[in-house]
Amino acid sequence: MPRPRFQKLDPDLQRHILEAAASEFAANGFYDASYNHIIAASGVSKGSFYYYFDDKEDLFFTVIEEECRGMWAGMDGLWEGVVTDAPFWEQVGEMLRELFVRTLARPRAMQLAKAGMTLWDSARDTERLQAFMTDSMARTQHILQLGQARGEVREDLPMALLTAVILGVGESLDRILIAQFADALLGEAEIAEHIQLYLDLIRRVAVP
Repeated sequence: MPRPRFQKLDPDLQRHILEAAASEFAANGFYDASYNHIIAASGVSKGSFYYYFDDKEDLFFTVIEEECRGMWAGMDGLWEGVVTDAPFWEQVGEMLRELFVRTLARPRAMQLAKAGMTLWDSARDTERLQAFMTDSMARTQHILQLGQARGEVREDLPMALLTAVILGVGESLDRILIAQFADALLGEAEIAEHIQLYLDLIRRVAVP
């Protein structure tokens, strides 16, 4: 995570630094992004910059986390554990659509995700990625537990296994989506098709 010196910076300067980094990573990917270009664009001295992050990977995950916070801000419904009278799987579908639309509304998020895929496999054991995955697993488990309480999600598998399989399905679909559409705009029909495919696969795994 960012070092204390970064966290003590003025919020506007923090955002400026992360914006510079996000632009560089989105344009060039993780491995080809230039640390020196990021430093120059941030307007911060090289000597100071090296006290803000442990390394390039630390900076990249900080950018990803900030992008996700912005994308997820204001989400409600199942995302925040709120169950309504609507059918459970209908709520899941609405949540997926909202996430999908929010992602597409932030083209840079798709580019950063594409950049992250090149780092993902080699960085699975890093502390930063593990923390990110732990948060995703906790949120997914909570949603599945809400579904179990309504009799809509199977209970004959260990929750850790069920969560891992569902997250694996999501990752596989995300890889396909990013590979095919990171540089193109999607139409309503393509969005609906992707969401329905995702929902159908999840239900095949999760429904009793």
